[in-house]
Amino acid sequence: MPQTLRSALDLLWGGGSLSESPATSRLKRILFECGFLIESGVDEMENLRRTYRYILKRSDLILSLMPTLRCNMACPYCFERHRPVEMDDTTADAIARFVDYRMADCDSLALDWFGGEPLLCIDFIISLQKRIASIAARHNRAAKFSMTTNGYLLTPTACDTLIACGIGSFQVTLDGPREVHDARRFLHGNKPSFDVIVENLQHAVSRVDVNLRVNVDQTNANSVERLLDELLSLDLTAFHSVTFKAVLPAGGCDDRSVAYSIPEFAPFSTRLVQRALELGFPAYIEPDKVQEFCSVDLPQQWIIGPDRNVYKCADSFDQEKEPVGRLADDGSMSLGRGGIELWQSKPIFDDPRCRMCVYLPQCMGGCALKKMVHRKDWCPEERYALPEYVRSLFEMRTRESNSAILSPGIVEAEQPAS
Repeated sequence: MPQTLRSALDLLWGGGSLSESPATSRLKRILFECGFLIESGVDEMENLRRTYRYILKRSDLILSLMPTLRCNMACPYCFERHRPVEMDDTTADAIARFVDYRMADCDSLALDWFGGEPLLCIDFIISLQKRIASIAARHNRAAKFSMTTNGYLLTPTACDTLIACGIGSFQVTLDGPREVHDARRFLHGNKPSFDVIVENLQHAVSRVDVNLRVNVDQTNANSVERLLDELLSLDLTAFHSVTFKAVLPAGGCDDRSVAYSIPEFAPFSTRLVQRALELGFPAYIEPDKVQEFCSVDLPQQWIIGPDRNVYKCADSFDQEKEPVGRLADDGSMSLGRGGIELWQSKPIFDDPRCRMCVYLPQCMGGCALKKMVHRKDWCPEERYALPEYVRSLFEMRTRESNSAILSPGIVEAEQPAS
């Protein structure tokens, strides 16, 4: 057993049996700073309440803009009903006014272009993207811009143009090796998409952060590792992150014999993460930095559809009790009392199951949509496979860390908590 781990375990479970050498004192201080050791009498639940109250006061503006509900693909498990609706110039003006108004009181802006397939409206996006970036700069506010796209239209020209406009990252989905992906994520008319997407990705990963998502259900689960092998053979590994997500009945796949429940998916997902790490992929392990489970929990997070209706969660876009509001011509946002209250009342600290769960400080109550709307399977998958999750997290952080060993197993105190 490495000296670091042995010393830490002795301190955590050995009742402080180690002699108070300088190295031991330093290790103890690090464990206190990281929260592994606490003073007796500390009310951890109250501390967590204060953290969550602070989260709900954050003034960051988080937007998802849906320029269209059209899509060039016909994925059978998609949760959206695609419709020929697009944002117009009047809506662009309203959004620009809204951002200008909110930036005066917000600390930062995070904007994701979503859809439908947003790149069907690339000219509209470029125009409004430049306007919003200019507004954020005029207010001297930090701004991050991203896009969620199926990747088929993310050509080298489109990619470079969007980067020049300020887009800093893309999320693209591949659901398996070529034959599996093309059976699940195909263009209208059953036309394949894998080769074009991969070609576009080979250009994009060399120029911008690309987050690869793999949607998994029981029809493609056994092929995901072959996807990793295929990407490795194509020397396509330089993603910013690789994420494996279950296709849930609540999210669009209504066939419960095909979709995984979260408890079923958890051990399978952790094995995929382990395999990705072994192959050298930067597997994304949630949560990266604990503040909230999802941006939906934050007070200034909004999804604006092409019809100017305002939503909280993309996965509930077509469900009842949505939208929560609407954007007016002058940039003001009117909120419906019933809809928005639903999203602002997640019962974290009053739920006995949450209060007794060791994972509560990480998940902050889990998915609001599942917890409040569907009222089942709201716990994140890590909760059902904690040992494997912690092992993967440790391996990922170890890989990323450049810290050096200073004295018997003691690392730099300045390193942030994982």
